[in-house]
Amino acid sequence: EIKQSFGRYFAILSIVALGVGFFGGLRVTTPVFVEAGDTYVKEMALFDYRLMNTLGFEEEDVEAFLQDENVLAAEGAFSEDFLCSMESGEVYVIKAHSLTEDINKLDVLEGRLPKASDECVLDRRAQTLAGFTDLKIGDVITLSDSNSDETLDSFMHDEYKVVGFVNASYYLNYERGTSKIGSGKV
Repeated sequence: EIKQSFGRYFAILSIVALGVGFFGGLRVTTPVFVEAGDTYVKEMALFDYRLMNTLGFEEEDVEAFLQDENVLAAEGAFSEDFLCSMESGEVYVIKAHSLTEDINKLDVLEGRLPKASDECVLDRRAQTLAGFTDLKIGDVITLSDSNSDETLDSFMHDEYKVVGFVNASYYLNYERGTSKIGSGKV
């Protein structure tokens, strides 16, 4: 029977083999993705909980969190949304984050981490999404005059030199959040 209709037999055999291969690939995909994600989160020491307060926390508060036996690491950090003026005249909303030492590490793709207070690194994925892919190391990010006085007072300088590009570990997807200023899109 197989000899008389070898083409039909081979077609059915191929369909079954393809189905088995596809099913096997689907079965292994989830564990591989979970393991890769878990490894990345551990290497970058991504936080488990993020406590935010509009008034901020004091250093004593951070020390109090560290006293809990279940807390392995706790660090204080600052973040601020600001309007950035580009040479082209366009204004973007950017979220600035202070750098932490032991948690939320950055994956440096190009350049280096900042050493001086007037240096910064940019998130490579956000750079690509925002459309200002022509930025390079050595360029300057300028705070727009349209920022509120309170926002401008949050920064030590009005200009920051780009010294590197990173993948920020606390942004696991492409979305960078929303803001109360500008277009609302970070």
